[in-house]
Amino acid sequence: MDDLISSCSSISSAKQLKQELISIFSGAGMQLHKWSSNCIELLSNFDFSDGDVSLTIPDETKALRLLWRPQKDTLAFLVSSIADVTDSCTITKSSVLSATARIFDP
Repeated sequence: MDDLISSCSSISSAKQLKQELISIFSGAGMQLHKWSSNCIELLSNFDFSDGDVSLTIPDETKALRLLWRPQKDTLAFLVSSIADVTDSCTITKSSVLSATARIFDP
């Protein structure tokens, strides 16, 4: 199962989503892991014995190749410079298209 990124407009809708996800995972014989939130209230009521959930809000966490910064509630992604992405120092139309394909994949 891959990561899931979701947003809710209120704490009550987030709690409902949390319960639905736990129920769906439980029905499939799986447990919800690596839960993260920028709301301490949502982090409560978890079993912390496996170490996948923490009551502290991290500075940043990774999901789906994105960096989420819960304190600011922003998403970011890191992009290498064109020189880091290309294998040669010669910038050509082909090397730019190749580098673009590594960064952007529709």
